[in-house]
Amino acid sequence: MSGQLNWDLLDRYLSGSCTREQAEEISTWAAADPAHARELEAARRICTTIAADADRFDTNREWHAMHERIMRTGHSSRRSRLRFAPRWRAVASIAAGLLLFSAGVAAWYTGVLRRAEPAATAVAMREYTTRKGQRADIMLPDGTRATLNVDSRLRIPARYGATTRDVELDGEAFFDVRHDARAPFRVHTAGAVAEDIGTAFAVRAYPGEQGVTVVVRAGDVALQSRSTASMPATIVAAGQLGRVDASGRVIVQSHADVKSNLAWMQGRLTFRLRPFADVARELERWYDVEITLDDSSLATVPVTVSFTNQSLDEVLAIISQSLDVQYHRDGSRVRLYTTPRSQ
Repeated sequence: MSGQLNWDLLDRYLSGSCTREQAEEISTWAAADPAHARELEAARRICTTIAADADRFDTNREWHAMHERIMRTGHSSRRSRLRFAPRWRAVASIAAGLLLFSAGVAAWYTGVLRRAEPAATAVAMREYTTRKGQRADIMLPDGTRATLNVDSRLRIPARYGATTRDVELDGEAFFDVRHDARAPFRVHTAGAVAEDIGTAFAVRAYPGEQGVTVVVRAGDVALQSRSTASMPATIVAAGQLGRVDASGRVIVQSHADVKSNLAWMQGRLTFRLRPFADVARELERWYDVEITLDDSSLATVPVTVSFTNQSLDEVLAIISQSLDVQYHRDGSRVRLYTTPRSQ
């Protein structure tokens, strides 16, 4: 990309809809010149304010005001460049104005922005969700890729990437992080914080489950319990699994089966000696059903089984054969029951 900012590309970058290559193009452009970096940050800040507080922050009104200020300060040579535009193009134009116009105009506009920021801070979050039975791939503005597992939610601040890259997760997701030591990437869950150290890793933190699990495919992750935030983080390296238990203790398992733990990304469910209660809960998420057990003792039976993109009925047939039980399905309701043996 040349020294001139591409507004269409900036639009896609700030909305999180650009490709990884396009994100890298923006990052390279910003790194080439401190003025470019300031221009990009100005656009990001204005975008944050507009997205978070659209009612109070009227883009066209502020643009009109900026136009009047420019004319009064003698910058008539730029008059022909002024035009009203849709939301994102206006963002780009205003951001450029912060750098190209006089210091007085820039200071005035910064004052407007500062007054709007408190309301924006509380609500400026972008949220991605998957329903039961649904997975999704997401490209973050910095080129980091996230894959959301079923029944999960990822929240990303509108200021993402300005100085830090913090996201909030409920559920399970895999992150292929574009590393940037100047802006650490952190995943916040209800019970733990996982920070990237040049990493590709998965985090699992479903509500109702005990603890948080991190599986590292490449690089390292600094894992820390929220309840022991004053303690140093524990490093989880590639090929290891880190778990934060309910008490806040961090346990690291070396030589973890990373492939099996990440099999869900290819549509495969793998269980090894897992209590059937856990298996049933996972099947409920994947197939959007409700499973009940007539015999509560089935909940503790260890199960080793693997499914790959199979239908619910195929899965239930395998489960019933493995556990020597019967099943009855009524739409999204499934009941497992034992058949009395003949004497």
